[in-house]
Amino acid sequence: MRKTPVRSDGPEDPAVRGRRFPTHIGTEREWMVTQDLRQQLKDVHAYAVTPFRAGDLLRVDWEGFAGNLRFLVDQGVRVINVGGGTGEIDALSAEELGRLGEVALETAG
Repeated sequence: MRKTPVRSDGPEDPAVRGRRFPTHIGTEREWMVTQDLRQQLKDVHAYAVTPFRAGDLLRVDWEGFAGNLRFLVDQGVRVINVGGGTGEIDALSAEELGRLGEVALETAG
């Protein structure tokens, strides 16, 4: 079993200066468990924020919404909730909610 290498310099923050920080999880087995956990956490669901236009806060920014979805997908998120969860559902019409679903399917598959 190998030992965990550590940095001895620590961050610039005086509250933690001098503490030792691991550069990675210690053993190969711990590393494998961490990778497995990361894979499992990709199934944790995320809420896609629905942005509104800067000049008209009552209109959805569809390109921004698609960008938010692409970001989540690019980070490995596989379960994404759209149209609610971040408080915007009361500001959306039924048509806009439907369009959110359409854009999500077009963008994230």
